[in-house]
Amino acid sequence: KIKLTEYALIQEKKTWNEARDFCRKNYIDLATVQTDEEWSKLNELRANYRSNTWIGLYDDVNNSWKWSDQTSTSSALRWASGQPDNSFGRYSCAALDYDGQIVDESCSRLHYFLSIKCSFAMKSDV
Repeated sequence: KIKLTEYALIQEKKTWNEARDFCRKNYIDLATVQTDEEWSKLNELRANYRSNTWIGLYDDVNNSWKWSDQTSTSSALRWASGQPDNSFGRYSCAALDYDGQIVDESCSRLHYFLSIKCSFAMKSDV
């Protein structure tokens, strides 16, 4: 099975919830990342923007991280060192940091965000 996903970097600062709602209204959802190829695509998109960028990962309950579109989370999430740390007990949304790794943050912070523009899954004949 081959999955092709196209992303958009939205250069408008929003909270995580506002970003999710914007993506669901105008695209598909906040970005999810499952493969090395998808990590590369996201980091290419944000190459000239070296600040935290919302993705669709959130802490449902007690460090139970989920994607906003309900796709399953990989055990190989690329957390930055020491993350997630749930600083002050209020960090339950995730962003890519300047280095392209995941950090947890307060959902009320304002960041640019990454959206899924389209996604296709195809069977592979290999």
